[in-house]
This record gives sequence, structure tokens and C-alpha cells, in this order.
Amino acid sequence: MPRPRRRRLRSPGLIGESAAFSSVVPLLALLFGILLCGFQAIELYQSRHDEVSRAEASAGNLRRLLESRLVGMFREVELVLIAVEGGVHTRWVEHLSARDPVDRARLEQVLRYYSGRLPQAGQVGVVSPDGRLLALDHYGKVWTADVSDRDYLRIMRDDPSIKVYYSRPMYSRIDKRHIVTIVRRIHTADGHFAGLLLSDIGISYIEDMLSSTDYGPHGVVALRDTALDVVARYPAARVQGTPGNHPMAEQMATGQPGGVVRFRSINDGEMRLYSWGWLPGMPYVLAVGLSERDYLTDWHGRILVAGAAGAILAVLGSGIFLLYRRDRRRHAALLEHQKRLRASEARFRRLVNAMPTPVIVTRPDARRVLFANPPSAELLAPGDDDPDQRQLRLDEVERVWLVEKVDEAGDVSGREMPLVRPDGEAMWVLVSASAILFDDGPALLIGINDITARRALEERLQALATTDTLTGIANRGSLLERGEGLLQLAMRHQRPLSVLMLDIDHFKRINDSHGHHIGDEAIRATVRCCIDTLRASDVPGRLGGEEFAIVMPETGLTDAVLVAERLRVAIGKQAILLDGIAPLHLTVSIGVASHDPARPETFAAMLIRADLALYAAKNNGRDRVEVAD
Repeated sequence: MPRPRRRRLRSPGLIGESAAFSSVVPLLALLFGILLCGFQAIELYQSRHDEVSRAEASAGNLRRLLESRLVGMFREVELVLIAVEGGVHTRWVEHLSARDPVDRARLEQVLRYYSGRLPQAGQVGVVSPDGRLLALDHYGKVWTADVSDRDYLRIMRDDPSIKVYYSRPMYSRIDKRHIVTIVRRIHTADGHFAGLLLSDIGISYIEDMLSSTDYGPHGVVALRDTALDVVARYPAARVQGTPGNHPMAEQMATGQPGGVVRFRSINDGEMRLYSWGWLPGMPYVLAVGLSERDYLTDWHGRILVAGAAGAILAVLGSGIFLLYRRDRRRHAALLEHQKRLRASEARFRRLVNAMPTPVIVTRPDARRVLFANPPSAELLAPGDDDPDQRQLRLDEVERVWLVEKVDEAGDVSGREMPLVRPDGEAMWVLVSASAILFDDGPALLIGINDITARRALEERLQALATTDTLTGIANRGSLLERGEGLLQLAMRHQRPLSVLMLDIDHFKRINDSHGHHIGDEAIRATVRCCIDTLRASDVPGRLGGEEFAIVMPETGLTDAVLVAERLRVAIGKQAILLDGIAPLHLTVSIGVASHDPARPETFAAMLIRADLALYAAKNNGRDRVEVAD
């Protein structure tokens, strides 16, 4: 394969008195200007592509962060409905119409217990087969209403295969709020329809959750249903409707679970880049849109600077070319032309020095710096003002790769590399390089952009999407994802796996008596004890509030119970110091569920079994370990 031709670049120097040499210099200067203009155009094109790529990554990270929060919020309601189902007898629902006081009291006790566990829900309710509703708010007030005309009653009654139903937005008849309703089917022992369990989440609660993240001055986020009608949006605005040829609808029609689209909003005329995706297992689509004028602000500024520089270069190049043509035609004016060329070359170097981004020329080993404009100074190792002593301290492996790649292809565009500043601080840069000739020798022309802040932001967004901020362990979404993966691995290799569900006893009393800061310290102390007691392969996670789950691979039921007892004792020995009173000692209730390799199940089902065992431990006196059936 022939080696690529090197582009020529000469540094300004003394112009000889010979006519032949003076004829070559203007042409080389013009070629140098064209090269710089081309390099700047390539860099601007690449930088725009990079800005769009970063915007796509940022929108995707923001969407995944919100998705984990929304899924966790909905799954909490679904898990509570599952737990309520285990505590509700179908005969209680059947006796509601007879106003049986004993069964009603038992039903109210179950609903009142679980309604307090859902701060995002308005109420937890039970619907009889004919559509009569009993629901309790957080103050224990009883409402009755008729929901026989709601779509979800007909759908769940007629189709036994549907276990959970998520509604479109509706207006609550009980407390006059805009809500979405989560419904779960109740059936008798022989499978007949016995009614519904339901709870709701206010649209305002979802909008508050969406507003907790920064999308830029002109960004938006929207939760939509299957018809792409808006369920919740931030910032709130009057939405004119969704056209039938909506770009997301076109992608959804192909069966994609998510994607990236770019279009102009029909509501405010803003051009945005949207990252969208279905919420897993739910009829909702989440879309995060970043405005083009937000994420391309810096790039537009660079366009103006580059345009001005290009215009100057074009004017300067045209002047040099005319001088060159005149020199050829009128040899008698050679000396005057040489003076003009010296002045033009000096102006040309000043123009390169005025460029806003670092531009560096090195020898092919990419170490000794031959030329650098002022913005490059902070990237070069110190050298007593001697240019021969300045160095570009790239990572050695990346430096060798850069030299080999340029030698093979002639240039490199948009390579992310680590770089060490003169003060020893590490940073990340985006490098573009081309092979040139400088001072009659091979050299590299290197352009550099600092991307350290962008890399740090991406890492921080990834951590926020998977980590509980109070304890540093896995959050609900991350734990559910990792737990499902470990369970699938255990089933594939026929290996044991167990789950502990752990809850701090009387946690509400701790908050009420000592304040939420002591409650937070109790949660952190419990997590520290778990980390000190468990193996490195065990995965602890916070499900919410004072409730935790621990996934233990390669652990059968017997060993899981021993670990749970050891953990319960260790937590009981901890003491949280309080000002002026006796230290606070914690106790925990633990539910244990173990996977049977011969019986396939989901991780969510294991959590439900562990949660039922935890509920039994609470009912049997707390500070104990119970095993799931």
C-alpha cells in the first residue's frame, strides 16, 4: 500500500535574494493557509459531530437516570399491591356489599398498613367485582365510590391473562386530582374474578420528579402513553397534540425499544435532540429533549471565530498569490516583492497565534515541540523559555499509536487521550493530527481540545443512575437489574442463590423521637455493618426508606439463614451515640428467600417472597429472621 503524501508546511524564515526562491515562498505560504483553513474546517465539522454525540450521550444518561427513578416509583406501587394481595381474602371483598363489620375492619387494617408505605400514591383501594370501591387516604378516612364505568374494570375482568394494568391519565373522583392508576387483579382459588386492587400516582408528583433534573434553558422532558399523548411534561406547557408522522412514532412502528431522534417541536418551534425509550414492562414512553441552541452554543462561537479567521486567511492568501503572479511577470520588482512577502508571512504567523484552540507542531516522535500557539502553553512541560525543551506529555501507549496511525493514514481525527499538564495534573483531550513537513523535516500538526469536564460529567451521571446517594450502595433500579442477572446466571448453571430482605425495626419512631438526621445515621450504620459482615461477592442495595435487600450468589437457604442471624446480631451490637441520653441500639427484621434451581422464577418474585417473610418477622415480634415458603 503506498504511503500517503505528506502536506508541506514551512516556518517563516529569512527570504533569500534569489528570484527562484522568492517565487516558491508565496506559493508555499498560500498552500499553508489553505491547509490551515482545511484543518480548521475539518476540526469544526468534527467538533460539531462531537457536540452532537455528547448531547446524545447526555440525553441518554438523563433519560436512564429518570427512567430508573420512574420505574422504581411504579414498581414500589406494584410490589405493595402484590403484598396487599397476599393479605386480602376474597371473601372480604364479597362481603363489602353486606357491610360485614368484621371483614371490613380486617380489610381496612391491611389497606391502612400499606397505604402509609407509598408517599407517591393517593390511596390504596379494593374494588369489588361489580365496581364498588373502598379506599383509604393517609389519614384513615374511608371513601366509597362507583368505578364500574372505568375501562380498567372491564379489561381486567374480561382478560385473566392481564395481571397488572397501567392506565392513561384520568381525573380522580375521590380527591379531584389528575392521576394514573395501577390496577392488579384479585381472583378466587378457582381462578374466578374477585375484584381489583388499585392505587394511583398523581400527575403532579410525576412532574415534580421530572423537574428535579437540569435539561438546559430550553430542554424538555415528557412522559407519554402508547398513543404518544403527554402524561406529564417539564416544563409544563400547553401541548397542541401529536402529529401522526411523529419521528418517535415512526421508530416505534419498527419495534425499537428506544432511540434518538431530532426534530422541531410543533409547540414552541425549538429544534431538539430527543433520547426516548419505553419504561420496561409499562405502556409509557420517556423522552428527554436537549435544545440545539443549548448544546451548540460554544460551537456557534467557534464558527464565528473560524469564519473571521478564514476570511482573513482568504484575503491574505489572495494577496500572496497576486504578489506571486506579479513577481513572475515583473522580475525587475523582485526585491520589493520579497519585502512584502516577509511582512505577509509575519502577519500569517500572528494569525496562527491568534487561533483560540491549541495548535502544536512536533517531530514524529510527538515529544519535542517545534511550534505552538499561545493557547498551547498550559499543555506543555516547562523548559526555561527554550522551545527545544518544551514537550507534549501524552500517554506513551497513545503517543506510539498516534504516530503509527498518522504514518499509516496521513491523519487522525477526534481521538480521546490522557494528557499530563506541566503541574502534574491529569486531563483528557480530544486530539486531531496530520502529517506535515516543517523546517524541511517530517512533523505532526496537532490540534487539541480539553474534554476533562465532559468526561467527569459522564462518569458522575453514570454513578447517579446506579448508586443510592445516602449510603453509596446500589439503588433500587441497579439492584433489580444486577439481581435479575445473577439469578439468570444461577438458573443457567443450576447454582444456589438467596435474597435477604432487611428492615430497621421501629424506624418511624427513631425519626419522630430523634430527628431525620439520626434516622439517616441509622441507615448508614446498618449499611456499614452489612458491608463489614457480608462477602465481597454479595450485592447489598437500598430499596427505599429503611428497607434493604441483599443478593447472595452461591448461597443456599441454610447458609443464608446463618448469615441473616449473624447480620441481625451484628447490627444489634451497634450503638448510635446521642447527645445527653443513652446510645441508640438498632434491631432489624429479616426475611430470607432462596432460589430452588429446579423451579424457574424471576428476581421480582424472589423479592416478593422475601418481603412476605419480612412481614411475618414483623408480625412475630421483630428482631428476628423468618424464612419464605
